[in-house]
Amino acid sequence: MERTIAEENKKNLEFIEEVTTNVDEVQKRVLDEILTQNANVEYLQRLNLNGHTERETFKKVMPGDFNVQFWDVERGQKIDTADLGKGKGMNFMFIKSETKTPGGLLARPVFSSIYKSRQFRSNSPYANYTSPIEAILCLDSYQIMFSQILCGLCQNREVVRVGSAFASGFIRAMRFLEDHWSLLCNDIRTGTINDKVTDPSVREAVMKILKPDSELADFIEAVCSKDSWKGIITRLWPNTKYVNGIMTGSMSQYIPTLDYYSNSLPIVSAMYASSECFFGLYRYRVGDVLRVAGYKNNALQFNFICRENVILSIDSDKTNKIELQNAVKNGENNLMPFNARVTEYMSYADTATIPGHYVLFWELSVNTSAPVPPSVFEDCCLTIEESLNSVYRLGRASNKFIGPLKIRIVKTVKLMHYNAHTHTRKSLKQRREEGKS
Repeated sequence: MERTIAEENKKNLEFIEEVTTNVDEVQKRVLDEILTQNANVEYLQRLNLNGHTERETFKKVMPGDFNVQFWDVERGQKIDTADLGKGKGMNFMFIKSETKTPGGLLARPVFSSIYKSRQFRSNSPYANYTSPIEAILCLDSYQIMFSQILCGLCQNREVVRVGSAFASGFIRAMRFLEDHWSLLCNDIRTGTINDKVTDPSVREAVMKILKPDSELADFIEAVCSKDSWKGIITRLWPNTKYVNGIMTGSMSQYIPTLDYYSNSLPIVSAMYASSECFFGLYRYRVGDVLRVAGYKNNALQFNFICRENVILSIDSDKTNKIELQNAVKNGENNLMPFNARVTEYMSYADTATIPGHYVLFWELSVNTSAPVPPSVFEDCCLTIEESLNSVYRLGRASNKFIGPLKIRIVKTVKLMHYNAHTHTRKSLKQRREEGKS
């Protein structure tokens, strides 16, 4: 097995060297293959491509902005990758509910597609995780988290990397461990599974990994019962080399917490991807802001900074200014019977609690003779949440990756208004004298 992994590693490294050295040629070849296979599809016909597969013709008729600006920054820290192929990854993986478009097409997040794919289920050495597939494909958030952490603890000496698709998912797992470590210790000590894990396929899969181990249970109890949880990852999983996941953009708000739990282990992302697709071709009008961190041969290495115009994000949700504005307007309609309205508002993504939630600060114009009952503000919260995008609603209702939205009413502050023309002819000395008086 070790020889096979070494050969695969060598083959993949050679491939990386080739594609990062001959970037332009690879781009041309891939684009040519895509256009050749799809030259007559309806979408390209509507753009009058007319079966052409030349790169320049494609660029002329395809909508998009090819003028991209980059900022160079220093190259990041290099990770020691020795022996990573010999261990396991404790990645917390979650699928989300699926929906269908009005035309009947299946719609689901990309990670749900990946985890349900035949390729992911294969026995590739790079898919060597502590979590059984049954624990990944379960839709109940408690059972997913409990079973995956339990399996990770049972194999703690084999773990060389930890993480989740998004930083927020890994933080949720650590908070779950913080709240349920005593139950997990009990299951490891007795070799039985908590009754709250009711899915038969999950129980069966976990039981193939779980064995009574009082020594391991004592070790976990001793570590978790300490007052400080700083460095808990390196203490429970001592062979961990790095934390893997998307930590850029809106996920960067979780980095201080990750550093606390991991004792500042290196943080990396093994995926060259965005919300819409995996990189390697051209992308159009996505609105991502990127920072170039260096180069691998002739290929750019970059960090994702943020999505253009996004002002709120907890997990995979992305709420922009216009969307929030419309949602607030809809919520404000609940105040109309009380002759009240929102004069100013601000928003904030609160990630101090797990799961995180949106907070709105409202300054109101109210009728003092007809105060607004608290229940009306609850209606405002519900209306706003119902007005936000489907990804947010899915995270709230089905997957519970996002906590309930909160509205904070702030006091109206009376400001003194000054006319700039009043003091135009007065000297600074005169103004100071007037201030003293």
